[in-house]
Parts: sequence; structure tokens; C-alpha cells
Amino acid sequence: MEEILVPKWGISMSEATVVRWHVAVGTRVREGDPIADLETDKVEATVESPYDGVVMALMAEPEDVLAVGATLAMIASE
Repeated sequence: MEEILVPKWGISMSEATVVRWHVAVGTRVREGDPIADLETDKVEATVESPYDGVVMALMAEPEDVLAVGATLAMIASE
């Protein structure tokens, strides 16, 4: 099982808000596929899967605020 973490996109970034998910539990993803859109105080950007696999868990709902480094999703790698 692999974790997808909230990335740090800037020096002052400490948290991000989940805007929308592009996947659901059970979705098969490839490296580079969009997982979720996150918003910070400066930017809205898409988190891409760093792995091939199946989405096993989404750790937040839209509008939830997560700290940098928090687990965003879990992927069962192939």
C-alpha cells in the first residue's frame, strides 16, 4: 500500500484544502493520472498519482483542510 501525501508547493505552504476528487475508491490509476485538486492561499493545482495501482482510500472530503505531508489517499500498487 502506498500513500499519496499533500505536497509542499511553496516555502510558506503549510496546508491545503481539497477542492475535488478525480477518482473514487476502486478506481485504477496510472502514474501521472489526476487524483485531486487542492487549493492553497496562492494556487489551485492538481495532485497526480506517483504510482500505478488501485485507489483503496480517500482520506478527506471536499472542503477539508489538510496539513502538508498528511495522507491524501492510499493506493494499492500493482
